[in-house]
Amino acid sequence: MGRVNEVMQRALASSVPLIPELGTHLMVAGGKRLRPMLTLAASHMCGAPLEDAAQLAACVEFIHAATLLHDDVIDESLLRRGRPTANAVWGNKASVLVGDFLFARAFELMVAQGSLEVLALLSATSVRLSEGEVLQLSMTGDLSVTRQGCVDIMSAKTAPLFEAATGVAGILAGVDTVQKQGLLTYGRALGVCFQIIDDILDYQGGDASFGKAVGGDLLERKVTLPVVLAYEKGSTSEQQFWRDVYDAGADQKEHLPKVLSLLSKYNAFDEAHRIAKGYGQEALGALSVFQDSPAKAALEETVHFSLLRQN
Repeated sequence: MGRVNEVMQRALASSVPLIPELGTHLMVAGGKRLRPMLTLAASHMCGAPLEDAAQLAACVEFIHAATLLHDDVIDESLLRRGRPTANAVWGNKASVLVGDFLFARAFELMVAQGSLEVLALLSATSVRLSEGEVLQLSMTGDLSVTRQGCVDIMSAKTAPLFEAATGVAGILAGVDTVQKQGLLTYGRALGVCFQIIDDILDYQGGDASFGKAVGGDLLERKVTLPVVLAYEKGSTSEQQFWRDVYDAGADQKEHLPKVLSLLSKYNAFDEAHRIAKGYGQEALGALSVFQDSPAKAALEETVHFSLLRQN
């Protein structure tokens, strides 16, 4: 990860001072660096060249960072990981443009690595991420979304970058088709699992531990899996309440206590966690095509961490 950070610091260099300033703000904010760590762990497991792996891990993190900058502008977020968002400090225009810069740098890193297969995977991933964001935006406040619809959104807006993070390792190492598919399946299933837990923590995590306001998804009128699970079990009057809450003119913050009560009443968090665990098991099963090793154990532990995390 030290090598990855070096690559990222070099790639943030620019003659325009605002770019490294804003980019460094985002990187210093920390986060788990989970996606680049997945690339490194999968590369160790497969025996991929670690210099190339570090470069692509940085590329994956830049794509992720760019999406965060754009997401915070779209969601009008003022806080991320307990720190002011870039758009809160520098404004929306600067955040969007630096996000574009990070995407561009990511593609430079892909090209420099020299593999057309890597370029194809990561460019297709960028397209899918964009489609996922637009899909979620188009379904804002739409309570007709089903459980599968929620998974479809997660499979488009979160899972692709997890899938690419592990998938590039197989390309670098030149593993066979079965193992390549195992890496892709692991990443996709882990990504869905991770996002479901994220959606649970949006309602259960405190400001201090989660780094953003409780019920942020509700305030942004995002219909996530816990809400879908409670809505489908609710009475006629309760379903009408949900529709009133998600009305564009409603004061969502005022309704938050009752929302939390209904989510608890219908065990929406437990049910969502059960679904997340199913995807976690799928991710673990996908690693069965690899021999046991410390790196494989780290990837397995990442699944358990994702299910048990509190922030």
